[in-house]
Amino acid sequence: ICGCKTAELIAEIDREGYPCDTVICHKCDFVFNDTKIANPNSFYATTWAEERWRDPYASFKMRTSLDSFSWRRHNFILSETNGFFSKRRTVIELGCGDGCNLLPFHLTGHEVIGLDYNKRFLEPGLKAGMRLIEISDGLPPDLPRADMVMIVHALEHVKDLDTFINQVFDFIAEDGLIYIEVPGIRGFNRINRDRKQVMGVNSSNDFLGYLQYQHNFHFEAAHLKYLWSQYGFEVIYCDEFVRALLTQNNKVAKEVLPSKENSISDYLQDLEADYRSFPNYLRRFLRYISRKVGAF
Repeated sequence: ICGCKTAELIAEIDREGYPCDTVICHKCDFVFNDTKIANPNSFYATTWAEERWRDPYASFKMRTSLDSFSWRRHNFILSETNGFFSKRRTVIELGCGDGCNLLPFHLTGHEVIGLDYNKRFLEPGLKAGMRLIEISDGLPPDLPRADMVMIVHALEHVKDLDTFINQVFDFIAEDGLIYIEVPGIRGFNRINRDRKQVMGVNSSNDFLGYLQYQHNFHFEAAHLKYLWSQYGFEVIYCDEFVRALLTQNNKVAKEVLPSKENSISDYLQDLEADYRSFPNYLRRFLRYISRKVGAF
């Protein structure tokens, strides 16, 4: 994202042991996957959902229960948008999966539209009355401009950030909002004494356990802000987990790249030292013994 052509290898596998070269940019410390999936459209149309969720209806039921991430996410968005949805009605989600994130908006009277690749996993949301569209064959011509575009755990999967972000302009109203959520590299990865839970997800000091070969980009808040500001978006909220709200504003000053102070490379080295520490090994060993005893 900074134009630099060199990077350092920091991991060669992901959390399941699949080959996955994770690298860090020499100039701006952006962390990304250097072994992207060759044909992502085909992968997400035929493989991803089958491996991750298996049964579309059982998964949809779990992912839309009242204590699910979908409702926590909905409540968080409402709390940070200060009455935005009292007058705005249309929500589009790019990479909607089964539509679980759209269901709370649908049930509260909004027009919702979801776009994704796997037709079988759209079926539960379609039966719940939502407009979910398989995009393998292209987009319908009658899509409205959305008051909010949601990109939830999808941005890290795209192959070309420039192409994707430019496509967002086709979906959003001029005064609309974008909600982005990705697994933030600083939020999800924390040393033990700084452990944190957000929306029911615990941080960890096991960086390898965070990596997935399907994830092409690993954002911290600063890199996300920098990237979107280059396209004329103002970030009005962003944390390190990463949850972000953006609006179009070509007049706002563009964000600058993160400084080398408290760089992500230093951060990850401290994380690894914490993971390799004796107290951490002891904790892991005691958890292992506890699970073994519980099995009997």
